[in-house]
Amino acid sequence: ERLAKQYAELGHEHGQPAVKLARKIAEQTVGALVDSTAHDMRTMLSSIETDVLSLADNARHGQGEQVGEYSRRILAGVAFLQQLVADLRDYASSAPPE
Repeated sequence: ERLAKQYAELGHEHGQPAVKLARKIAEQTVGALVDSTAHDMRTMLSSIETDVLSLADNARHGQGEQVGEYSRRILAGVAFLQQLVADLRDYASSAPPE
């Protein structure tokens, strides 16, 4: 609703070509953010998957030291993804007041 109001004000002040350009820029910016975020998440999930498979293999073979290392790496990956989600939520809620 707030965004629609802002686009309407922009259209009133500068015309519909300005609104069209603003929407295009906004869509491109959001698209780039989503693409970058998806890439980071996919990379981290691939690393976590590899570490979980290695953890399971090492656990089957009784290699406790390596199990501990893979566990730490998995926890670090999970922490990264949790922070990424928190950052996205902060970004989404940081819209300027009306």
